[in-house]
Amino acid sequence: MKHIEDIEFMTPEELEIAALSESAPVPEGLESLIKETLAAKAATEAAPRPAGFRDRFGWAPAVALAAFAAIAILIAIPDNSPKDTFDDPAMAYAQVEAVFKDISGRIAYGMDKVSQAEAIASKPSGIINKTNRK
Repeated sequence: MKHIEDIEFMTPEELEIAALSESAPVPEGLESLIKETLAAKAATEAAPRPAGFRDRFGWAPAVALAAFAAIAILIAIPDNSPKDTFDDPAMAYAQVEAVFKDISGRIAYGMDKVSQAEAIASKPSGIINKTNRK
């Protein structure tokens, strides 16, 4: 047999020729050891294997992606709900009262104008009624 230093510098063809020309001693029981190893491999492949990580958690990447997408959508959508502008409830109530008072004043003004218009509108109908009586 050649030394390691000699083998390292040989071409593949020279290695093949050297392997075919020399016969290496075969250890006793090698054939039975190979058969046992192949039988063990076949038995291992045929036996049901326990569920691995991928079998148990194969859905995890899909769930993580869906959660990430949902969070991204929630962050991207602007919040258009009205914001509370008062920290003090008494101030907020006072503001509501002021707004209602303003609305009430405007309604009273409108009702006054309607009653004035009604009085003016009733004059022609009164005149018509008087002329029809005669």
